[in-house]
Amino acid sequence: MPDVHRVTVVTDATMTRLGYVDRIITVLGRRPERVALQIIDDVEAEPSVAQALGLDGGAEELAAAVEKLRDAVGIEPGFRDLGVAEEDYLAQLPQQARDAYEDQCAPANPRMPMLQDMEALMRAAFYGKE
Repeated sequence: MPDVHRVTVVTDATMTRLGYVDRIITVLGRRPERVALQIIDDVEAEPSVAQALGLDGGAEELAAAVEKLRDAVGIEPGFRDLGVAEEDYLAQLPQQARDAYEDQCAPANPRMPMLQDMEALMRAAFYGKE
C-alpha cells in the first residue's frame, strides 16, 4: 500500500492497553514514506448497531431508522414489491424456513427462533410488514 499517506485507527481503550495500537504504530514507522496517523480509542467495545448510530431508544428506534434509510435509498419494503411471485414464494416458504432454522448460525441469535418464527419473519419479508 505505497499510496497510503493517512491512517485512522478506530478502536477501544482495551485494545490500546493491550498494545495492538503500538504494533500498528511500529509497522507504520518502518515505512519509508511518512504516514499521518490518527488514533481514536475512546469508542465503546462491541457497541450495538443502535449505539453506533447514536440512537438510544432501543430496538424500536433502530427499526424506524433502518426503515427511514430504506425509504431514502429507494429499497422496496418487501419481496412482493420487488416482483417476486406470491405463489412461488409461499410454496417455497416451508423449506426455506426449515433451512434457516437448521442453519449453523441460528443458535448464535440472542433468542433461538422456532420454525414458526422463521416462517412469520419470511412472510413479513414478503409482504413488507412488521
